[in-house]
Amino acid sequence: MLSRSTVRLLLAVLLLGAFLWLFERGAVSPDSRAGLGQRLVPLDAELVTRLAISTPRFSVSAERRDAHWYLTAPVPCRADAAAVRRIVEVVTNLRREEVIDSRRRAERGLTLESYGLEHPEWRVQVGTTNRQDEIAVGIDAPLGDGVYVRVNADDAVIATSAALREALPADWEALRERRLFGLEPQRVIRLAIKQAGGGFVQLAWRDGEWRMQQPWDVPASAWRVGQWLRALAGLQAEAFVETGREAVDPATYGLTAEEAELQVSAWTAAAQDPFVLLVGKPREDDPTRRYAQTSDGTSIALVSTAAVAALRVKPRELRDNRVCPVNTHEVRAILVQEGEQRLTLERGADTGWAVWEPLRGAADEDAVHGLLRALAALRAVDFLDGPVTNGMPAWEGTAYCRITLAKQVLAADTTNAPAGAGRRYAETLTLRFSGYTPGAEPAIVVQEESGLGFTLAAVELARLADLAQSGTNRLNLADPRLFLERTVFRIGPENLRRVTITRRGAEETAVRDESGKWVAESPPEARINEAVFAELLAAIDNLRAVRVEQTRPEKLAAYGLEEPAARLSLGLTGTGAIQKTLLLGGAAAGGGVYAMVQGRDNVFVLESAVAARLSRSFVLVP
Repeated sequence: MLSRSTVRLLLAVLLLGAFLWLFERGAVSPDSRAGLGQRLVPLDAELVTRLAISTPRFSVSAERRDAHWYLTAPVPCRADAAAVRRIVEVVTNLRREEVIDSRRRAERGLTLESYGLEHPEWRVQVGTTNRQDEIAVGIDAPLGDGVYVRVNADDAVIATSAALREALPADWEALRERRLFGLEPQRVIRLAIKQAGGGFVQLAWRDGEWRMQQPWDVPASAWRVGQWLRALAGLQAEAFVETGREAVDPATYGLTAEEAELQVSAWTAAAQDPFVLLVGKPREDDPTRRYAQTSDGTSIALVSTAAVAALRVKPRELRDNRVCPVNTHEVRAILVQEGEQRLTLERGADTGWAVWEPLRGAADEDAVHGLLRALAALRAVDFLDGPVTNGMPAWEGTAYCRITLAKQVLAADTTNAPAGAGRRYAETLTLRFSGYTPGAEPAIVVQEESGLGFTLAAVELARLADLAQSGTNRLNLADPRLFLERTVFRIGPENLRRVTITRRGAEETAVRDESGKWVAESPPEARINEAVFAELLAAIDNLRAVRVEQTRPEKLAAYGLEEPAARLSLGLTGTGAIQKTLLLGGAAAGGGVYAMVQGRDNVFVLESAVAARLSRSFVLVP
């Protein structure tokens, strides 16, 4: 008896011979070429809502409902949408590459059986509720990458792409969705997590943010909730132990709400009822797997015990651990109070940051933004239970720092009022930091408006200020010197017309002549040292101090500025004979050189190397 493969090979040889014979005779009629290139199924893939595949080994059917694919047989369950779409796209894109009608088959002495279509091994149906097209799949074509098919039991045999055979599943379970969570994480708007042994968590998406509702009404971490949902979406069935065709008792597998190891209920805006996932007992003969079931299917799956363990979560782990959850770009005012010291910084609608209290002056943009970035980066290592109220009496007698960020400044014009007078603010977030000692226990910070309390590690507080004094329990953020403008000059070389350095009574002057070239004016016999003078001009351009050392100093002698070591006078272009003079004093504690601009109130510190470039002789004397 001939085997099936031998029969197929014999048929292929006969078909090849018939084809070559007809080709030699030129017997392909114009009628047989009609319709070539047309699609087998006149339906676009996105319109298909039904798919059925049958073979002697299995049958499977699927339908699309509400944009999701579901298997309807042999077991009602979610379908692997990607696998179903792949088949539908292949089927709806098949083309008629050759059409062999009954007359041509008779001429060749061939029948439907010759093409494997009398009793086809595969039947594929695609369509909609109102229309179904069936494709019977026969043997492979002898020439080219093709396969023979019939459409809707039509008389014609059609050769089409062999991609059809490649797209057909090995078994019906290849079309079954193995991911147990049936929702897209980004569509979830409400979530309830119940875990054996406690740990109930309820969350809701409100106004673009996740908020925990149980066990506390507190902000939740969008990143952590999203990460947990993505892990849940990755939970897959490793096997199925029930086909869903016979009734089962969920309690047998620990799949009741009372017995489940894990129960997840998730809601979307499109559905009133939640999607529910239950994870039950471990399998007795294989504890590395647990039973699981979903609300949209009757089958019972086996999932990895380790994967389920990774989904166990403590309520605290889903809390938002940001201490300062504000958009720093929206902040218009910063108020700092530490002991008796107060500091107010404000940003105008069309201007930069300024110090308003305890004095007024331009603020250093880098320093203010550095404070805001440090506040936004604060992360709690733990949380206080319950809201902290009644002024936090446990802190009485201890040093603390209070920082308020405001999005609105409500005060009227107080240009001529004392510093800080009459200022009012709205949309505030106030952080109150407990006393702090470097190397001691972590500090506590409370959001006064919400009463939420956080525990901060020492490294977190170190981001806020330079805690240079060993053993201090103050952050020292109310010191206006930290935030006063540190830019000494913003003078481009093109705006200079005259430069004079005076040291110990000796004077060197350079002027720009009519051609724009710098020449030495004094000493009269000198000439410009081009390299040194270029370094001087570069140092003057956007000159910045390391820090502001003192505001309105009582005794300049303490900084070596009563009789400065050097004076740098800059004559500027324009009318009015504008001139700026920089005074360079003594060595600063901790490094650098004291300096101040004549006519201004602040003493600041320059880097030693910068001060040296500013005071170096720039002329060459014969």
